[in-house]
Formats: sequence, C-alpha cells, structure tokens
Amino acid sequence: MTPADGLAGPGRPTAPRPLVLCAQPYGYGPVSKLLALAGRLRPTGLPLVFVGTGITLELAARSAPLFARVLDAGPGSTDAREAIAGAAAVVSVMDREYSVVATDLGRPLYVVDSLYWMRATLPPAFRGARIHWVQDFDGVATVPGRAENVRITGPLLPPGMPRWRGGTRLVVNLGGGRSPFASAADNAAYWRFVLGGLRHSDLGARYRGRILVLGGDQCLEVVRAEGLGEGFELATLPHSAALEAFAGSALVLSSPGLTTSLECFRMGVPVCYLPPQNYSQWCILRSLRRHRAADHAFHWEDMGERYWLADRLDEPERDPLIRRAIDELAVRPDARSAYLGGLARMADGDPAAVAAAQAGYLQSLGGDGIAQVVDDLLSDLRLRP
Repeated sequence: MTPADGLAGPGRPTAPRPLVLCAQPYGYGPVSKLLALAGRLRPTGLPLVFVGTGITLELAARSAPLFARVLDAGPGSTDAREAIAGAAAVVSVMDREYSVVATDLGRPLYVVDSLYWMRATLPPAFRGARIHWVQDFDGVATVPGRAENVRITGPLLPPGMPRWRGGTRLVVNLGGGRSPFASAADNAAYWRFVLGGLRHSDLGARYRGRILVLGGDQCLEVVRAEGLGEGFELATLPHSAALEAFAGSALVLSSPGLTTSLECFRMGVPVCYLPPQNYSQWCILRSLRRHRAADHAFHWEDMGERYWLADRLDEPERDPLIRRAIDELAVRPDARSAYLGGLARMADGDPAAVAAAQAGYLQSLGGDGIAQVVDDLLSDLRLRP
C-alpha cells in the first residue's frame, strides 16, 4: 500500500487520499506557482485540496476547477486540521503555518520555494520537509549551509502558457498588494506614486485610453478610494486570464515580483518595471537590472546610499526599512522625476528587443521546474515507478 492508497475492504482499494496544497498568503506569486503545480498534478487523478485564506484563497477560488475542493480555512481551524490529517501529503508553496500543522499531525511535508536565495534564516518547518524544492535565481548556489533536502529547480511556470501576440494596450500589474507587515491600505502612498506618475508620464500619454491595471481586490479598492483609477481600466482576473491579458498587450509594466517576471519572459512578453513594494521585489529588481533584464526601471536605491539594503536581511529588520523608505521617497519630487525619466525611456524603447533580452536571461535559469517537482513528488510518494 502506497502512502496515497487505502483499503475499503479485503483487497478492495479506495480512492487515493488527497494532496493538500497551500501557499504563503502574501502577494500573488506563491499561489500562482501553486496553480501551476495543480495544473500539472490534475491529470494524475490525485484529488487536490486547496486550503487557505485571504489573497491566496481569492486567486485559487478563481481557478476552482483545478481542485477537488477549495477550503476557506485558517491553519488553526478544525477544517484545516481535518483536511491535513486525512491527506496523503501537504505541498506548501512557502507557507509556514500549514507546514507546522502538517508536521504536528505527522503528515509528509513538501515545500516549494522561490525565495530561498534571499532568506537570512530558513523557517524551521521547512527543515523537516521531505523535499525542499528551490527555484534557481541569483545567489542560490552561494547560500551557506544548504540542507540535504534541498533540490534546485528551473523556473516554476505553468504548462501551456500563451505566447506574446502583441496588442495595442499597456497592461499594468500591481500584484496582490499585500505583505506580512503591510495591508493594501498601508501601500496607498505607493499606489499614488506609481499610478499618479504613470498618468503624467510619456508612457501614460502614449497609451492613454488603452491602459489596463490589474491588481488584487483589496489593492484596487484602495486605488478607487484614493481616486487613482481615473482614465484606467481596473480589473481583478483569474490567473489564466491575466496571462492572456499579458500575451495580448503591447507592453507590460509590472511590480518586480519574480513569478510575473518569469511568466512574461517565458511567453515572450516585454515587461518593464515599477519600483519595488517589498523586500523580495527590492532584491529581485536589483538582480534583474544587473542582468540587463530590467533596463530603464527606477529603483528606490537610485536615490542614494541611505536606501541601499543588504542581501538576506532578517524580516524584523528589513520590513520597517522598506516601509520607511517608500513613505519618504513617494512624496519627494526628485524621486518622482527619476521615475518619470524611466517611464519616458520605456516609452521610447523597442519592446521586441526587451523581450529578447529577457528570454535569454530566462534560459540561463534552467529547465521546467514544475515538471521536476511533480516527478520528484510522485516518485517520493511511490506513485510512479
């Protein structure tokens, strides 16, 4: 009997026990990778149960057909504990709390991680994972003390992605707009800076009347409340629909999250960048600029040494620094001028050349990470010879 099997009676197999999938509840990146994983696992016939709340639930529920069940339940709830207790295994995309529950209940834990390269310390629950898959990015190979359960993968991207077909509109991706230490409302100064600047920029003028702004529900509520949506089409979309919007754009202007970046690179969609909202984006944009995959992007660090942050800062140290830097710079005329200058250079750039440079960088990161995760997972669960 394999870990995913059971018996209904003498010699009679039951249906496989489900896999429980969960994702870190901040931003769209982790849950987008979870949806990519679910898309690859669904054809195996294993029942997939999503467990989560907040922004992860928001996006997963829009792709409900991928799952046998979408469960709105926090990690301390009876429903979540019962689902995990009855699972063949738990697959966590960087979530810590459900990972602890899985460990407490003695269920096999597997962790998918795209931010290993920037972690000052590893969450203790991850150390107990049977496999800890780590998406390759700057610094992964040099992380000291890499645990034995770590396996480095290529980009974690969904199967069957559309290709860039071009279009006439600018698609602006704000992302989910949440972090562990900031709500969407806490980011109001950021939204005013990036959308107000875009409205008065050369790039905004070029696409006037043809700008689609994508974001999470709470993010766009703040945008509307602040009066920042005038002249823009605002939408919250399922993940698959967002990919189609990117593929049908002339250009994507995105917050520098790693998942959206690599998705656009794979589709051949030219993507330019807003300044970072959080620490991971801070480090990602710095790296992308170093690899010439984010030319013309304005970074808060451009405003002087005071705003330079070290790699692999601990969370209690880094998040107040980010919040203070954005609050200070978002109202400074010189920062606005630097941001507008970057947008002007984006307006004058060659989108096809941008896409070609970014596709080249993607190739340097390796092969199909999701396929590797699924193959390793099924083999470890002894569901594949």
